[in-house]
Amino acid sequence: MNRATIDRIAQHYRLPKQGAELLLQLSGAQRGWGEWRQFLTRVLNGIGVTSLAGSVLFFIAANWQRFDHLSQFFGLVVLFVLCIGLALWKPAPQRVGRYALLGAIVCTGALCTWFGISYQTGANTYELFFYWALLSAAFAFAARSNSAWGLWWGILCTALLLLGMTHIDSQRWWFERVEESWNKSWLIPTVVCAIAHALFCLMPNSWLPPRRQIITKLSFVSTIAFASLLVIHNLFDRGQTLTAASSFLLLAFIVYCGYWAWLSLKQRVDVFELAAMGAGAIAISTTLIAKLHAGLFGIAFWIILSSAALASGLLALHRSFLAQRSAS
Repeated sequence: MNRATIDRIAQHYRLPKQGAELLLQLSGAQRGWGEWRQFLTRVLNGIGVTSLAGSVLFFIAANWQRFDHLSQFFGLVVLFVLCIGLALWKPAPQRVGRYALLGAIVCTGALCTWFGISYQTGANTYELFFYWALLSAAFAFAARSNSAWGLWWGILCTALLLLGMTHIDSQRWWFERVEESWNKSWLIPTVVCAIAHALFCLMPNSWLPPRRQIITKLSFVSTIAFASLLVIHNLFDRGQTLTAASSFLLLAFIVYCGYWAWLSLKQRVDVFELAAMGAGAIAISTTLIAKLHAGLFGIAFWIILSSAALASGLLALHRSFLAQRSAS
């Protein structure tokens, strides 16, 4: 029995403070010194592993120019093989295996960087990040930890962000020439994040970390962020009238947000999706107000007003969700 269930029981039966404390002690949900010691042990282990990995990376970076290209390559390969060996010796979900797979993801990025610098392939920066995400996806699946998935998703989002900020070259084999009004329009990052979010929601539990809602929420926030940039660019950042493509993008964004708003209100679990969509709506509306030359005071007033209204509405919804769960 977790703490949230006990809180609902105490609220439903209106237990006094002494009764709630006794219920916590009997259920074992109240944190004692053992739980705090376990938590501190995990934190210190994470800090130690991070410090060790950082010291190795800083040592390599400080002495990078002293090695020739072949020595650099073999040094990175040795680290990569060491991480894979540790992951095979103590496979995930053991702590050593998870940390080793995290190191393998970092070493994959270092090898991609070495390849791009050494051979001067002419690839854009976002392409190197795409290669990094593609080659390290297997390690994220094998680790089945939120830290590995978060790192991998950050790599992918960085690649998508750089892609949205870079002119798409029609000669690259994975992109075709698109309509000029859609070029550099954040369309590809939005579609990729939306598909990834759908896949994370549909994947079996054995493929994702135990708390899969973390990666699903990260992918949803990324989808809303890129979709907001897409709408802002096509509607307000072109200095043109509203085209058919822009109208379609706006309609698709409204339908997507409407579906998830309806689903959140139907499930009545939390207001995270509503908060993300509200933040996207504030960003779009603020850009519109700025384009109307409302002035700095008007923009600040609108941000404060809309943020306060959104926070109060979400708080009221969250309280109603809690009250309904307590009543049931």
